[in-house]
Amino acid sequence: LVHVHSYSLKIEGGKIPIVISDSSSNYLFLRDYLNWPEWRIKAQFTLKKKLFSKFGVIDADTNLENGKKLVVFSKFAATVHKNLGAPVDKIEVIYPGLSSQNIQTKKAKKTVNILFVGIWFERKGGPQLLEAFKILLKKFKNLRLTIVGPIPKKFKISSLTIVQRDFVPRDELFKKFYPQADIFVLVPPKAEGFGFVVEEAQSFGIPAIVSRVYALPEIVKDGETGFVVRPSNLADLVEK
Repeated sequence: LVHVHSYSLKIEGGKIPIVISDSSSNYLFLRDYLNWPEWRIKAQFTLKKKLFSKFGVIDADTNLENGKKLVVFSKFAATVHKNLGAPVDKIEVIYPGLSSQNIQTKKAKKTVNILFVGIWFERKGGPQLLEAFKILLKKFKNLRLTIVGPIPKKFKISSLTIVQRDFVPRDELFKKFYPQADIFVLVPPKAEGFGFVVEEAQSFGIPAIVSRVYALPEIVKDGETGFVVRPSNLADLVEK
């Protein structure tokens, strides 16, 4: 069995079952992350479709004829692929799941820890979180912000109230950083493939604040498991 996530492939010789999955779409990556114009995206997709069909390459966006099923991670992703022409009867939504962690009852403490995890600081809403944190510090002195991921030098942070690490091994992230967090924040202003870190935080019982982008509103139940805020809306983020 071959499982392929968001890539194209061709199997040489023999018949091997293939499972293709996608969190959103390569189309959205080109449009919202790389800012390609629509004409360039359409030209590339047209060329890929012709080449892939000719050489028997299977791809979620351009040649799904030889595949029996396209597994996507959200209803949002399903809609995107339907709009790109994927057969409706071949698309199935299966949310990726994580086992619940051994959650310990937290003791009452004075400090409230906010956690952010993301490699692309600006694309994941890091600047908005920093601004919201500065505003909240004027009213609440017991806040601490932990940032896991590199920060561009243009963003100034205070070592007294913010802990920042460029990289944390997954084992340490699960044993130390998630268990110590009280609130998880991921508020991309424009695009987000899926948001696995949100699910990781939720597996520890941590409420999450996310922006209404892509599949994030499907992961967080607004008002129940966290809050969904308007993208790039600082006031909404501060309030929640």
